[in-house]
Amino acid sequence: VGVRIPDHVVTQALVAELGEPLLSSTLLLPDEEEPLTQGWEIKERLEHEVDAVIDSGDCGTEPTTVVDFS
Repeated sequence: VGVRIPDHVVTQALVAELGEPLLSSTLLLPDEEEPLTQGWEIKERLEHEVDAVIDSGDCGTEPTTVVDFS
């Protein structure tokens, strides 16, 4: 089981307002080498396939830190 706790003000605000966890994934489109990380680009390419895009700046591509608690 993996749990990610992002240090990002928008994500933390969404979780606080919703009162439940969010499910997310890296946005790597078929036949693409790099994930999409810019809100404007995600909206431009997927605006007819998603309900909403929240552009809070560059998401970056820094990998998640993994801590083993076993």
